[in-house]
Amino acid sequence: MVSCKMEEQLTYDAMSESEPGGRLRTHGERRMLIMSEAHDMMYDSVENMWSLLYATGYLTQSEAPAGNLVRLTIPNTEVRSIFRDFVLKLFEKKIAQDGVTVSTFCEALKSGNAPEAETLFTALMRNTVSVRDTAVRKEFKESFYHGLLLGILGFKDGWSVDSNRESGDGYYDIAIEIEDEEIGIVIEVEYAENAQFEQECKKALRQINDNDYTAELKNDGMRTLLKYGIACYKSQCKVVVELQSS
Repeated sequence: MVSCKMEEQLTYDAMSESEPGGRLRTHGERRMLIMSEAHDMMYDSVENMWSLLYATGYLTQSEAPAGNLVRLTIPNTEVRSIFRDFVLKLFEKKIAQDGVTVSTFCEALKSGNAPEAETLFTALMRNTVSVRDTAVRKEFKESFYHGLLLGILGFKDGWSVDSNRESGDGYYDIAIEIEDEEIGIVIEVEYAENAQFEQECKKALRQINDNDYTAELKNDGMRTLLKYGIACYKSQCKVVVELQSS
């Protein structure tokens, strides 16, 4: 569920009701046409995206508006998938515009500079999407931050990034191989309920060590291994690292 301010400048033409020649479009066809016509404008801002998805029925109103603020909800599983794709595209566009910060963040991860990685990841979260605490289960919150981090790492050329693969005695969140430098990175992401950052970072590192998540990296010839525990809460995070040389 999201509360947002509806942008008055976004209007959607009623002439989309029928095609030239008179065939009446179905509701789904009208909705997709509007989405296509407004595509570029939608990704200009988060507010534009909320307004367009609401106007086309992909988001529905869950309670009476408070002035120009409207509380919206995703109506079903199919729309949830569509909504996720739109959010990811918006996120990727914003991340691509901040290439220097992304590159510096990746370099901080590679060098084991946890404080700098923490500062930069926090900045990327705050500058891309508005992260709010919600009533969803903890595992869904962790999945959100997991996906956010994968989206950032996906822009780094020359890195092999994998997610949720089996290694050792379990499945790691994220693993990175930098083959030309024989550096391997494994990351475990936790949601820090009530900002319990230290506790969740320790839990993440313990999980990496107890389950030997670096096993695959060692088998692939990575000689320098960096193990990261990242705990997130709203738009804040804590990053800790352990260095292991094979």
